[in-house]
Amino acid sequence: MKHSRLNTLYIITKGRYKMRKLIIGFIIGLIVSLSTVAYGSSPIQDFLSSANFNFNGKPTTLSNEYSVINYNGHVYVPIRFVAENLAAIEINYDDETKTISVEQSSIKFDEYINAPIPFVAYEKKSMEMYGCKIFHYFKVVLAGKNALNQLNQYLNL
Repeated sequence: MKHSRLNTLYIITKGRYKMRKLIIGFIIGLIVSLSTVAYGSSPIQDFLSSANFNFNGKPTTLSNEYSVINYNGHVYVPIRFVAENLAAIEINYDDETKTISVEQSSIKFDEYINAPIPFVAYEKKSMEMYGCKIFHYFKVVLAGKNALNQLNQYLNL
């Protein structure tokens, strides 16, 4: 079969039309993908930062295995690092329930008593000055097997 000039012209224009569709589709796809990348990179920045720590007045440095994150005006500290530096805290993670539990360990006062809270006693003293009665309160914290004896000795001073 012979191709006529009209038939050849139709094939060329049809090919150009398909090529034009391909180029337009490629440009639209490029614009959509670039806008997605631009939208995904938000201006909020997070930083790994260094910080100095004091636990009960004792300076402590952060080891290399931990990082402090300063994100959106908040500082995030590894809870394991905090728990290790506060001796009275125990931390556990339950993988099934995805729960982090932070518990205060009991305080050991001597070999006989393992009490979570020490005994607390108050001593009240009063005195008169210029005809007015003035009260003084003193908080006394005692613990251990001899707590009552210690309290009696303190009150008898």
